[in-house]
Amino acid sequence: MELRSPVVLGAAPAGLALACIGWLLLGGSVRVIAPLDGMQARLDAAPAGRTPAGASSAAAASAALSTPLFVASAAELSVRLDGLSRTPRRAAALVSINGGPSQWLVQGGTREGITLVQVLSTKVVIDSRSGRRAVALGETSGSATDLAGGDLAGDQPPPGTRMPPPPASAPGAP
Repeated sequence: MELRSPVVLGAAPAGLALACIGWLLLGGSVRVIAPLDGMQARLDAAPAGRTPAGASSAAAASAALSTPLFVASAAELSVRLDGLSRTPRRAAALVSINGGPSQWLVQGGTREGITLVQVLSTKVVIDSRSGRRAVALGETSGSATDLAGGDLAGDQPPPGTRMPPPPASAPGAP
C-alpha cells in the first residue's frame, strides 16, 4: 500500500504531460487552425446578401406599430364557454369567440388572441391582451377581471353533481 499511493498520485500529472507531448509532436494547434483559416477566407470572399440592411428593421417596426400600446385601444373579445373536457392527459374547452362557432381549444393553446391558461371543473382561465379572466360554464365574458388575488381554490362543481365515493384509504371511510 505504501508503494502504490505515490504512483497513484503521480499518474494524473504524468498522463497530462504525455498527452501534451503527443499533441505537440503531432502538429499541435497548426492542424486545428489551418482548416479554420480556409473557411474564413471563403467567408470573406462570399458576396454580401441581397437584402437591404433596413428591410428587417422596417418589418419589425410595422409589427410593433400594429400592436396597441394601451389596452383600452384594443377591442375586447367576447368569449363564451360552451363545454369542458378534462382527462389525465389533456384538458380542453369548447369556446366561442366573438359569437363565432364553438371550437375546441386545448390548454395552453391560442386562437384569435385568446390563450387558454387553465381548465377547472366549472370554469376556465383565459389570457388576452386585456389580461387574465375567468369564464364560467355557460357564461359570456366581455370584460377583464383581474385574477391576481382571485379565488380559484374554491372551484366547486355545480349543485346536484354526484361526486365519486372517497377512496378506501381515506380517514373515516366506512
